[in-house]
Amino acid sequence: MKSIASAFAAFLLFGCISVDNREKIAVATLYPDNASVTQSKSPLHPAPVLTSALNVKFPPGTALENLKNYVEKLNGSCNQVQSGQPMRCSFVESSTVCIRTTISITAQTNSLNTIEHLDAVRIFDGC
Repeated sequence: MKSIASAFAAFLLFGCISVDNREKIAVATLYPDNASVTQSKSPLHPAPVLTSALNVKFPPGTALENLKNYVEKLNGSCNQVQSGQPMRCSFVESSTVCIRTTISITAQTNSLNTIEHLDAVRIFDGC
């Protein structure tokens, strides 16, 4: 009887511990293991994994408003000169006193002014 009670207590103790690895999974997926900020002649760095993830989240035919809402939730903004033209969005990914990384997304649109394809780049700024 004592061993059943001990087993039940262990189950309750270890079975009820919550685990939430969503943030770790996202970071491990979106960033290479050897990611580092390096000096280069161009501050623009393609983000192919992020581009792919965004194209899955916002497939062709998605309303531009959905992308705008996503960017606004991340404290960013979007701008489109006129309907059917590309829409450009950006938001700060990270920043410190003298270094900022911004994500810039270009949404290619069609005549219905819906998303055809997205491209994302990281922009490194420093003083």
